[in-house]
Amino acid sequence: MRAGMLEWQEPSEENVHVEVSVRDAADNRFIPGLDVSVRLLGDAGEEVAAGTLPMLWHPWLYHYGSKFTIPGDGTYSVTVEVDAPTFGRHDQENGERYTDDVIVEFAGVAVETGKG
Repeated sequence: MRAGMLEWQEPSEENVHVEVSVRDAADNRFIPGLDVSVRLLGDAGEEVAAGTLPMLWHPWLYHYGSKFTIPGDGTYSVTVEVDAPTFGRHDQENGERYTDDVIVEFAGVAVETGKG
């Protein structure tokens, strides 16, 4: 938003967009309102990018996402951390389905920046 209007912004230095869709395993629905963060590690295990992923409204797949700058095309390890929601579900049976923080690690993720 700029001056009360939506305005498209091209990335400046960022060369990748990381997206995470957090879904309920029981009913496959997207879970909104979570705190989601990500870390990208290079081949030597060094952190090349990290940050929080805000929820993004998308026409066909709500997701958490953000743009980052990485050194270039290559293979990275990606760690996603999702804090348990601060809200409960609508009933006693389902209210405690998702009460723990989650950390997921993806090794060997091939990333192309489109910029070489």
